[in-house]
Amino acid sequence: MCDDLYIQHKESWFKFTDVKADGNCMYYCLAKCPMTPLSSADAIRKVLAEIMRKPSETLMNFFVEYHKTDDDPEPSLQEWEDTVLQETEWGSNFESSLFGAIFGVDIRIVTNTPSGLEECDTRTLLTMYEIDAEKVIPEDSPAFYLYLHKHLQPEQPTKKPNHFAVLELVDHDPPDGSKLYKHPGATDHSVEASATHQESTTQQGEKRVPISSKSEKKSSLPPKPEKKSSLPP
Repeated sequence: MCDDLYIQHKESWFKFTDVKADGNCMYYCLAKCPMTPLSSADAIRKVLAEIMRKPSETLMNFFVEYHKTDDDPEPSLQEWEDTVLQETEWGSNFESSLFGAIFGVDIRIVTNTPSGLEECDTRTLLTMYEIDAEKVIPEDSPAFYLYLHKHLQPEQPTKKPNHFAVLELVDHDPPDGSKLYKHPGATDHSVEASATHQESTTQQGEKRVPISSKSEKKSSLPPKPEKKSSLPP
């Protein structure tokens, strides 16, 4: 772990805090969010499953739009619940956004890609799927940052990120002796809803089929971690 690492993003410094790599990395990160009383990956999984047993119309629309494909236009909530409750099943943009909706937090995923540090926030993600973000995450909601990168190589841009860590915004310069990282491209890219849609990859490395013809208007998402049996998230 590289807990003395500071990462520069959008002219601000963030303290990098790593978590265990055992299939629960995203949930471990969310458990560190100060806006939630939950303190374990297991507790977060259970709350997400419980909320979706009786979802609001908005959350149900988001679930369907996010998960449906041409081959599966009516995704199963029960199958999703069975998956999310499995301890080593990886989390996705949907679960992080659902967490944000429950606790009123704008989850922002910063991905270390070859072209730059690309950020996608929950409000933008909801907008991509034509969900009224203001009903779910008000504009003035606090932000919590996750860092998607290559496991054990947070300073290495990659096309195949497979691990989440926490980024904590700091209001001071990094302490003397800290490791400092600024992307070699020196340009940050925020994901915009008007950008060209690109296929993302699932945690198993499979291409995700665009959810509908409307997908051409939607931006690319943070690439989902590509799972490797020898390197869990």
